[in-house]
Amino acid sequence: MSDSESDDDELTDVRATCITGKCASAKIRRANARDDAPMDPKDLPEHLQPLMEWISEDITTPEREELAVAIHGYRDVFSSGPEDM
Repeated sequence: MSDSESDDDELTDVRATCITGKCASAKIRRANARDDAPMDPKDLPEHLQPLMEWISEDITTPEREELAVAIHGYRDVFSSGPEDM
C-alpha cells in the first residue's frame, strides 16, 4: 500500500458498465407543512404541476398542501426536461 492510500481504499477491477461511488452517512430533512406555510399546489413550477395532477382525488386539502410543500422543498431533484439529465 502506498502512502497516499488509506486502509479503506482497496483497488478493485470493475466492468465498464459499473457505477461506482463512495457511501457516506447524511442527515435527511423532510420538508412538510410545519417547515413552511401551507402552499397552494398551483404555485409550484410548471414542470412540477403534473405531479399534483396525478395524485389521488381522495386526499384532503391539507394533505395536498403538505405534498406541494414537500415537492417544492425537493424541486431541485426533479428534471425540468431532457437537457437536465
